[in-house]
Amino acid sequence: MFLVRHSANVKVGNVSVTYAPIKATCPASCPLRDSGCYAQGGNVAIHEKRLSAHTDGLDGDTIAELEGNEIADVGPTMPVGQPLRIHVAGDATTPTRAAHLARGAAAWPGPVWSYTHAWRDVPRASWNTISVLASVETRAAALEALTSGYAPAIVVDRHESPKAVRGADGLKVIPCPAQTNDDVKCTDCKLCWNDAMLRSQNAAIGFAVHGSSQKRALKVLDSRAV
Repeated sequence: MFLVRHSANVKVGNVSVTYAPIKATCPASCPLRDSGCYAQGGNVAIHEKRLSAHTDGLDGDTIAELEGNEIADVGPTMPVGQPLRIHVAGDATTPTRAAHLARGAAAWPGPVWSYTHAWRDVPRASWNTISVLASVETRAAALEALTSGYAPAIVVDRHESPKAVRGADGLKVIPCPAQTNDDVKCTDCKLCWNDAMLRSQNAAIGFAVHGSSQKRALKVLDSRAV
């Protein structure tokens, strides 16, 4: 129900992915929710809406538990080394919900990664071995996330260059290689799969706004401090 064994997204590569309903699982504090969220546009939105209809009436705790169970059940049937991206849509807004996903990820035979807007409410330890990046919209928030134990993923309006740049504030921003190089997929890059390495470098992955909701997302970025 939540898990797709092989993603159809060519930029991601041969990875498994999960989806969760946005309304029931994403924090209301996310500035992009209903205002340019990538998962609320295009093909992802179609899949998310179908899932939302299927899970209507379930609360976030139940959804996280069911999602964790599905990951744990499917994991042993997948090839060794198969990557899993948790939450193309959706999030985990409490330690208990993140722990359900971490339990499922423990049974997965390859690297598992995700992104969360709920990093201020969920301690990094709740995700256990999942490589999880804090989704942020400003450099100040990225630095705050690092002090909280999270490697950040920062949304930017565009990539000026494919090269990583360290600012005067000490934050190193690495433009997503899958966005800056047509020949690179997530399965080639793997940077987001190693949040510990990113933290050790005081580094964030920069993601340029993209997708059918791009214009709305840019308005949100323009209204926030850099």
